[in-house]
Amino acid sequence: MAKSKIFWLLYIGVILIPTVHFNTVVAFILWLVLLVTAYVQRKKAININDTLCIAHATWAIRTYWISFLLPLAIVAVAMVIVGMSDYSLLESQVGNSFNEWKEGIIGFPELFSRLWEIDTLRNVFYVIFAGLVLMIWPVKRAVQGILALTRNLEPAILSNRQRIIALVLAVIILIFLGSLASFVSPKML
Repeated sequence: MAKSKIFWLLYIGVILIPTVHFNTVVAFILWLVLLVTAYVQRKKAININDTLCIAHATWAIRTYWISFLLPLAIVAVAMVIVGMSDYSLLESQVGNSFNEWKEGIIGFPELFSRLWEIDTLRNVFYVIFAGLVLMIWPVKRAVQGILALTRNLEPAILSNRQRIIALVLAVIILIFLGSLASFVSPKML
């Protein structure tokens, strides 16, 4: 597989996309360039009938689409939850709680407790938390692709043990990159 360097870059790109989400334009441009590159690589692999390259390019393409559509789905579900709620009641509950907190009537733990009692906010929190957990999926797929590259295999046929290793590495990578991003740019948090 002569094009393995390109696939390394494609998989590393998937890992980097969550770290630049603070700048949506940069994340989208990175996503778009890497997706087009993956499509071009698949087309080249099809032309020379290289099944391993086809498998890696297809794996990368699907991973990129997952990394793009997953955040959109999370935002859409959160918007539906908020949209189905009584906005005036939500605004008054949140506004009253924050006003009392700013005036020093209640402390932060009481503010958090009051906000947690609002069903709409609690449901949005659940969706966002589930979304953050699901964002591990594209990074796990990228790590799985890298592991497959090192073994000269298709990503889909790795053993369960190797998939678990990919999942653990994905979590470690996201924790490390999240820590690195907060260290490099603390005012963006």
